[in-house]
Amino acid sequence: MVDSRKSLHAKQQRRRANGEFAEEQDTGLPSGDTLTDFEWKRLNNAMLAAETNIIMDPDVADCAGYATRRLDELIARPAKPGETDDMPLIIENLRYDPQAPGGSHADYIADHIEAAYAGIPVKAPDRTQLEQETRQHILETALDPNRELHKLGLEPVQLGEHTNAYTGPQPEDWVGDTTRKLRNAAMKPHGKENRPRRPGTMRRRRNTCHR
Repeated sequence: MVDSRKSLHAKQQRRRANGEFAEEQDTGLPSGDTLTDFEWKRLNNAMLAAETNIIMDPDVADCAGYATRRLDELIARPAKPGETDDMPLIIENLRYDPQAPGGSHADYIADHIEAAYAGIPVKAPDRTQLEQETRQHILETALDPNRELHKLGLEPVQLGEHTNAYTGPQPEDWVGDTTRKLRNAAMKPHGKENRPRRPGTMRRRRNTCHR
């Protein structure tokens, strides 16, 4: 499995202590193109919005730090006009990440990220690697991997490939201390039991976010 957590390309950007992105020389931009301060600030604001949205949701608040770290690794820069937006792949990469809570919790996290980055196309450090890793995540955790792969234009399940291979705890087992405290303190318009689940998402994985 190709893992972006171990990729040198995934280290292209870091956030300074004040939350601003520190741009390195190799941003993967087409020759002659540059990014403006506005484009970087817009991307940074989207990251902060995604993190805040997750923190404020008692059902998935414990995953804010992990989700933010993964976004840091998976997003290299804003996409330029005419470039393919990698955000759909990134969202599904996180939705089916076997190291994060699954089922409806994965949908909540993906929805918060999608809302924060609405209208902001992005580029991954390496799209080929992102496609390979996302496909592996889907094979490991999706109930209907071929359907999810088809939506993203990825190669279908091949003969001999193992699917639904992850055997971690189900989402019912996933309730962190932060989640308990926030759930007791917050009044949400939609309770956990009333929030819609995305069909095809496997109910699986750890009882807490990987840290």
